[in-house]
Amino acid sequence: MSNFLIEIFTEELPPTALKKLSTSLTELSVSFLAKDKLIEENPNYEVFATPRRLGFLIHGVSLSAPNRKEKVRLVPKEIGLGKKGEILPPLENKIKSLLINGNKKSSDRESQVLKDIYTEDINGKDFIFIDILREGITLEESVQKNFPLCLKKLPVPKLMKYQKVTDQKVEQDIEFIRPARSVVSMVDDKLINIEVLGMRSSNSTNGHRFLGKNEIKIKSALEYESQLFESGKVIVNFKERREKINRSVINICDQESCESIIDDNLLDEITALCEWPTALLCQFDNEFLSLPKECLILTMQRHQKYIPLVEKDGSLSNKFIVITNNAPDDTTKIKTGNEKVLRARLNDAHFFFLKDQEKPLIERKHDLSAVTYHNLLGTLSDRTERIKSLLIDWGKKINLDTSDCITVADLSKNDLVTLMVNEFPELQGTMGKYYCLSEGRDSHIAEAIEDQYKPRYSGDSLPKNRLAKALALADKFELIAGLISIDLMPTGDKDPYAMRRNALGVLSILMSEKLEVTLDYLIESSLRIFISNSTKRGVTIKKMQGFISDRIFFFFKEQGYRADCIMACMNFAFVDSYSFPFLLKELEKVAMNIDSKELFSINKRIKNILEKAGISGNNPKSIDQNLLVEKAEKDLFLISNQLYKQINSQIAHNQFDKYLESCIDFRKPIEDFFKNVLVNVDETNLRNNRIFLLSYVHSIMNQLVDLSLVSKGRNE
Repeated sequence: MSNFLIEIFTEELPPTALKKLSTSLTELSVSFLAKDKLIEENPNYEVFATPRRLGFLIHGVSLSAPNRKEKVRLVPKEIGLGKKGEILPPLENKIKSLLINGNKKSSDRESQVLKDIYTEDINGKDFIFIDILREGITLEESVQKNFPLCLKKLPVPKLMKYQKVTDQKVEQDIEFIRPARSVVSMVDDKLINIEVLGMRSSNSTNGHRFLGKNEIKIKSALEYESQLFESGKVIVNFKERREKINRSVINICDQESCESIIDDNLLDEITALCEWPTALLCQFDNEFLSLPKECLILTMQRHQKYIPLVEKDGSLSNKFIVITNNAPDDTTKIKTGNEKVLRARLNDAHFFFLKDQEKPLIERKHDLSAVTYHNLLGTLSDRTERIKSLLIDWGKKINLDTSDCITVADLSKNDLVTLMVNEFPELQGTMGKYYCLSEGRDSHIAEAIEDQYKPRYSGDSLPKNRLAKALALADKFELIAGLISIDLMPTGDKDPYAMRRNALGVLSILMSEKLEVTLDYLIESSLRIFISNSTKRGVTIKKMQGFISDRIFFFFKEQGYRADCIMACMNFAFVDSYSFPFLLKELEKVAMNIDSKELFSINKRIKNILEKAGISGNNPKSIDQNLLVEKAEKDLFLISNQLYKQINSQIAHNQFDKYLESCIDFRKPIEDFFKNVLVNVDETNLRNNRIFLLSYVHSIMNQLVDLSLVSKGRNE
């Protein structure tokens, strides 16, 4: 078995996409090698990715695939063989085309092939088949055929178009992530000849731009990594380079008695920006610590790719770590240069921060009317008024102070027209909080302004207090309802207004605390401020309910819940969103219980009877007890009355486990009813009374859950 190496040497690659690109290239290559039977299942491989190269090393690769037997369908029997079994021209010509030496006449070979043919019936028609031995593809043939296709399948953020020019003549137009400079393709110590991106492969590559050799001849696939490390000053393995950076950061933190603020995304991006990383400790002036720490962290992490440090007490330090793609003996110039760049940015931020505070935040509300929110939905000022209307309405229902609702709504979007948010859009809400606190406003008002956009992403923290949650709900519902009212719905993977993310944020907030307002009411009231016509509003309400239902379904499906159980509980989510997860969890337990499985089938049967009769299970008619003739229907009526009170009490106390257990108690009397009582009798009054009884039973059991939607088996 051999080792297969490929490296594409390019101009600087996009750092945020590098890890995904390198992984995809390796996986696509492993896939075509496996398909051509050139590697075993689950082969060992290394992924190489630096700012200027993509590549991989796959172990256990065969130089050629084994020969394989292939079943080939020739022609229908009726046109291939005569009545006496003689060979007809269509079959003869087909066989000649399959012969390896078809260009040479060989009657002996044709005779041998004709002996190997056989017939098989396919959908009532006989066809002639033959088993032939296919020669296995070689590694070089497979790479030449498939590797260029792998490059076209890469998840490229944006292709760059460039031209191959020789002697001032354009030879070829090329599209790739960045202009490619060379391609290395080797198996062990031998070169594999491929032509890709306008270049022929070789065994030559380049080292680090400043520290390594300009041209390095790779001796073998296994020596590639060590040669680039020693001669090229390049750590090609992404994981190893990432780990080196992480260790360096930890060592500096230990020396300075600090902790770093770095997440996986930032560490990956820094790793993608260097081939020979060196960690340096730098610092900025203490006076900048008067700025909001979120501004300092954002400037360092997002804009400069620096790593901020915090002291042991949790306060932000004026020290930070720079990862440089160099290793000079004297690092003074690099440190000074990075400190100078950060100082310039922080000077701007400091100026903006002080300038913004010269004008009270409330006075900036007038500036919102000059900013268009959407050409069909008005300005930011219009949006703020709609949010205020919703917040006042909902605040009354969840016992919020109306004056607080008005104040926080009037201030909520004003920081969007400040210099700081104009420079750092990610700080919307955050700067509003700081400006409120600097003016001496209550902390719960400031916190609500900061938290109105939460959760911004999956796993983000939620708004802290009720006022903040109400403001966040108003902000998200105003956005979703407004866009749906003008028929702007997400399509496929396109969601430019983040409607899905906002819907998931709504669910997270509603399920974090029991608020005295239903999801149905939130939808209806948010659409009321956009659509005055009740008929049109009713249609749009259903559309918005469907949109929210989809988010609920996928939100819980991704957590491993059964699809049928989610759909069975769906209506309850619009009545009591907070309790919905608890009901769903209990229903899943019941659905796995063998004793309860027949209950779901019985409910389905009752539902079908009621739908056929045109009676809703949620609106039971009065039952004439004098028409209860059979013992089974009398027993069912009695137990229904008993369970009606019992279930209502259990629902009132959110005892979902007991409610579902009580529903299971219906199984035996309902089974007896269907076994001993005929529903569709000729006498109309008797038939209707029995249907009313089933309607009564159905309404009791299905108050929270549509049990008919739960299947007998697990719905994957």
